[in-house]
Amino acid sequence: MTYPESSATPGFDAPEKKKGSQKPPKPKNQEIKLPAMVEFVLTFSWLGVLATAIVVAALSYLSGSSLMVIFTRTAVAIIVIGVLLWAIAYLIMQTSLDVARQKYEMEKEEYEKKKKEEEAAHTMEMDA
Repeated sequence: MTYPESSATPGFDAPEKKKGSQKPPKPKNQEIKLPAMVEFVLTFSWLGVLATAIVVAALSYLSGSSLMVIFTRTAVAIIVIGVLLWAIAYLIMQTSLDVARQKYEMEKEEYEKKKKEEEAAHTMEMDA
């Protein structure tokens, strides 16, 4: 039994491709840049949790604690410090987003106001 030369499964129609509706591909190196303050807070949080874990584990080891106690203390320290720093980072990021949103809305209102003024001027020219 021979099948017709096609990439589609026999007995099924291949989906038709529309040439006009395809979107251009985005560049692969396009990234979202976070504000410097947000980047700093996230980096500081990560380093803070890591440093806390290392210090707690080292101090527990130097005090002669068992491996299970070292693990438990380190895990609790990571969770507590991680949650605190996450909350701080969340508040800073939320504030940053609110400021950016307000700035965008103000620029949008100014643009719409300018556009209405231009349309009114254009209408006045057409009437004259």
